[in-house]
Amino acid sequence: GKLVYGRQRKDIPRECLSTDDLSKCFEGRDQLAREGVGLVGRIFGYNSEQHCKTPSRCESSLRATQTLALTNTTAGAAMILSSWSTFIEGAAGPFPLCGLCTKALLRRDVEERHEVWKKLSSFLGLEIEKWDKDGA
Repeated sequence: GKLVYGRQRKDIPRECLSTDDLSKCFEGRDQLAREGVGLVGRIFGYNSEQHCKTPSRCESSLRATQTLALTNTTAGAAMILSSWSTFIEGAAGPFPLCGLCTKALLRRDVEERHEVWKKLSSFLGLEIEKWDKDGA
């Protein structure tokens, strides 16, 4: 809401975004929120790791953790670029995830957020040279 009212700085008139720029911001935020729900599914919606010693326990925990993650307010918010590591490490399923599955989720967390980051400029209708390249 504050975005609409602009920003007041010392010694200069209030600065406000144009209607077109405000529209881009709202559309970008909506697209980012939609991406957040998909991100949760891509991070948590997997089976246990190939070498997991407790696959049924980890798969139960993954399903429970995914459900909790989807009900978490961050999933549909524009804050999706923040790490899910605290949530993953405290995996709230009926049993904790094994070390292999925890590491896999942490790795997917970084990879999936990186993929969203690469799309971020397009959500705002911006073309930034080399934005989607690794390290950008």
